[in-house]
Amino acid sequence: MLAIDLEGTEVCDWLVGQGITCVLLKYRVPCYGPYWAEECDCQSIPEVPMALQNAQRAIALLRAQANGLGIDPHRVGVIGFSARGRMVADISNAPARSYDAVDADDQQATRPDFALALYPGHLWDRGKPGLALDAEVRISNCELRRTVRRPSSCRQAMTPPMTYATR
Repeated sequence: MLAIDLEGTEVCDWLVGQGITCVLLKYRVPCYGPYWAEECDCQSIPEVPMALQNAQRAIALLRAQANGLGIDPHRVGVIGFSARGRMVADISNAPARSYDAVDADDQQATRPDFALALYPGHLWDRGKPGLALDAEVRISNCELRRTVRRPSSCRQAMTPPMTYATR
């Protein structure tokens, strides 16, 4: 199932209406990231994080081509709903590129400057009672400023400012 309209093109249409450049990424999804495998009642992590690789490459390309696109390469953010919310958490927490460099564009940073994970899926530790965030997912305590620039104390933080919302 591809949910590219309501949580993709319609969101981009709204953002563009607000004066924000939007790029919609269609990425590979088979075994895209950590998921709860019903057959073993355990967490499964695929060897090749294809969706993360696609998202990181997209950010590198955006930064490399920023001048031609008329965007600030230091104001690149990501937004994801449901399972794509997990992708937002993954790309925000990835300390390094998850694939071998393809060309000079891959010298660009692949981590977003800010992130929104909206009713994210697969973020909760099912082994703990209640709603406990998966230990691999870190959320920065740095506040997102009106200009979407991180405070200087957050520039070296492990993750960009990230907001998540649940239903």
